[in-house]
Amino acid sequence: MKDISLYTNSIVKSCNLKLEKSALKTLNKYVENMVFNIVSICAIIAFINNSKTITSKNVQIVYGYIKSTCKITNKEQKGGDPVLPSEYYGIQSASYSPVNNNADILQVDFNNGIARPAITGGGSDEKREKTKVVYICIQDILKYYSLTASKEVVLKMIIIVDKYINCLLTSLKKYKKTITTTNINSLIKSNTTYDIFK
Repeated sequence: MKDISLYTNSIVKSCNLKLEKSALKTLNKYVENMVFNIVSICAIIAFINNSKTITSKNVQIVYGYIKSTCKITNKEQKGGDPVLPSEYYGIQSASYSPVNNNADILQVDFNNGIARPAITGGGSDEKREKTKVVYICIQDILKYYSLTASKEVVLKMIIIVDKYINCLLTSLKKYKKTITTTNINSLIKSNTTYDIFK
């Protein structure tokens, strides 16, 4: 499985957490476990249904479990979870492909290289890069299980990974000092919510 440290380092940095070097390595190992376990649970559901493909419905079962176990309050967010295009995560879809040239593309002229005006906003290069690491990890695990999943389904699994890591890091924020390996191990062992990291 691809090294996921770029993802772990980036998300720790974005949360302004201070970790000892050994603690960061420990956290990275737990994150690797979590990604593997999430894909494995989805794989088991697919196998139970005699399928070689992980579907959106399989992932939704896992996501529903997370929402019931990991409660993160976010005053900024109301309603459902945000749905972003795969390009936000640095993963190409067919949306802007020449083979998808139809009347709904707002007059993109592929032959002359003329596209509609750029839409501002979207994910940063760092966000796309770190998420691409998780995407590759998930693809590696799918190959291990000899399963397939669409890009959209893989992106839903990435959202689950983000939810779980944010759940854990929110709990780690209670430590007002530099976080140690002992702090991380203690938190994960003391709360069944974090069994997915084991």
